[in-house]
Amino acid sequence: MRAKLNIGVRVLLHALFSWYFLVLSARLSVRYLGTLGYVLHGRRLGEELHRRRVEEWRRVSPLYRDRPRRTLPGFDIYLNPEDFSPVSTSIGVDGVLDIPLTSLFLEKLGRGVRVVDVGANLGYFTLLASRVVGPSGRVYAFEPDPYNASLLEKSVAHNRADNVEVVRRAVCDRAGIVQLYHAPPGQPQAHSTMTDWGHGSLGVEATTLDGFWADADRPKIHMVKAHVVGDEPVVLRGSLRLLEEGRPMLAIVFDPPKWRGEARLLSRLFE
Repeated sequence: MRAKLNIGVRVLLHALFSWYFLVLSARLSVRYLGTLGYVLHGRRLGEELHRRRVEEWRRVSPLYRDRPRRTLPGFDIYLNPEDFSPVSTSIGVDGVLDIPLTSLFLEKLGRGVRVVDVGANLGYFTLLASRVVGPSGRVYAFEPDPYNASLLEKSVAHNRADNVEVVRRAVCDRAGIVQLYHAPPGQPQAHSTMTDWGHGSLGVEATTLDGFWADADRPKIHMVKAHVVGDEPVVLRGSLRLLEEGRPMLAIVFDPPKWRGEARLLSRLFE
């Protein structure tokens, strides 16, 4: 699997310098031209951008309580007005989320491919993939939180994204009922099956990707995207057969503290 991961790194680097990346970055650079001083003075640009987006989102979020936001990639998405994480604030204010990953999807996905979106949240990358892969492709979107999933399903219906299958389950290293711990208020992207935030929990059905893949007759999967606030090792432990036999492109957030004690898993991924 080492070769596949190395290829994935090269693909990501290519996406960073793709036409899509340059266009989207240039558009946001013009919008936030006043933040150049933060870079020149060595201050944290990301924190300042998020602060500005939160301020703007507080002002405009009531507009999207009952109607979707049109994104730069061209699809509509229903947002959560009470969400002040980078998800709703970035989409709501700028019309785009995570420019490098958006560019990767636009650059490397094509018609007819199949994508798995673990931690689909409101569905930005689900809908982006749906638009790119077309009617002959397929997107499997996993989102266990009932409210996030309801907004996702609403967006799927609004966009007539018939190639999307929304799965209201958590993805773990075992099937069954697991606790989904509620994130702090205003941060619904951070619901977790592993981290108890102290805001209560909900029992949800869980599956493994290997089990889901087998039940679906092992279709060819071209990309697995997993953004689950540091719970990625748990997802991948239940996905090794799919990853090793299907060899899809893998897009994850690598949070080093969450990978402590996962030497065996890392060895499997890179062998």
